[in-house]
Amino acid sequence: MHIRHPAPEITEERLDWLTYHIEPDGTQICAIRPARRRNDGVVLDRRTSQLLQVLLNEIAQDNTIPFPQARQAVLRALRRAHNHRRPTE
Repeated sequence: MHIRHPAPEITEERLDWLTYHIEPDGTQICAIRPARRRNDGVVLDRRTSQLLQVLLNEIAQDNTIPFPQARQAVLRALRRAHNHRRPTE
């Protein structure tokens, strides 16, 4: 059996999210970064961090949705949205 792998430019790399900072009121500020390039992440603002946590919580509770794939889709979408808002340098 021959397995065909997508071209490297099409392949999405796996993303992780982490707590970057905890505000005095307990709100977590999140960052999204590639699993292999840990220094290449984006820090989300307060509102987007809260949205990320709500989305992942909802996805995790719905057993009809494959969580790993849905999690990656959410992280990719938020990272792309963050990158589009930032002016190019």
